[in-house]
Amino acid sequence: MRKTVTKSILRGLEQAVAYARGAADRSRYRVHVPQRLDVRAIRAKLGMTQEEFAGQFGFSVNTLRHWEHGKRRLDREGERWTRVRIEFE
Repeated sequence: MRKTVTKSILRGLEQAVAYARGAADRSRYRVHVPQRLDVRAIRAKLGMTQEEFAGQFGFSVNTLRHWEHGKRRLDREGERWTRVRIEFE
C-alpha cells in the first residue's frame, strides 16, 4: 500500500511540474488558483497556533504575523510551496 501511495504522489508531482513548465496538455487539467492565499484561515482550519503553524511549515512567527495582518504578502513561490505542503501533510 505504501509503495502505491508513494508512486501516486510522485506521478502527481511529475504531472504538476510538466504542467507548470508548459510541457503538459493543459486541456486535460483543471486548475483553480485562488486570488490570495488566506494563511490565517488555513491555520485556523488546521487548529494550530501561530507558533505551531510557523514551526510546521518552516516560517518564522514574525513573518506569519505579517502575512496574517496584511503587512506582507506571500510571493507566488511561497504560496505554491505552502499549498503543496498543506496538501500532503
